[in-house]
Amino acid sequence: MKGSYAMWISIPCTGGSSWQAVNLKRGASTRKLIAGHWSLFRKLWSTISELAALAIKEGRPVYIEWPRYCRYWSENKVKQFIKRFRGVQLDLDGCQYGVVSNQNRSRGEPILKPWRILGFNCTPTAGLQLRCPKVHKHTPAEGSDTKRTEEYPIALVRAIHLQIANDCRACGTTIPDSCPVAYPSRGIMS
Repeated sequence: MKGSYAMWISIPCTGGSSWQAVNLKRGASTRKLIAGHWSLFRKLWSTISELAALAIKEGRPVYIEWPRYCRYWSENKVKQFIKRFRGVQLDLDGCQYGVVSNQNRSRGEPILKPWRILGFNCTPTAGLQLRCPKVHKHTPAEGSDTKRTEEYPIALVRAIHLQIANDCRACGTTIPDSCPVAYPSRGIMS
């Protein structure tokens, strides 16, 4: 892979959700659906891990993001990849970046949304490791909020871009003075 780049990997985490342990009890059709999510994960991981390995070997910054408690982190192939390339773990909480409920009964209340990022060729910055100080209550990510928490709040997008810019500079990858940010079309926070 030629040119200047960093790689951000954020593939669907549905099959690895901790809720799937509960959902498995719902019947055969639900188990089949969950198995389909795991099958998709394995196909995507097979390809993306090869591309990521090439980028890491070239000295490029590479990042993998899933929820902190996603079961994909425990998959043998993922653990082997992290060990082989010595990934650096960054844990962060969505409430510190503005993740809040949009449901009528809990509108504006913080949602914890624990994320984990594994960085390779990466020097972690404080901006991408904000953890909840536990001084406020959280509302659960449920109902319509669940899908919305898949989106990154703008404050997190900015922290990600700063992290990538710092790592690109550190490894000698050129970056533009201003990196365009993709804003969600139906953003959950500002």
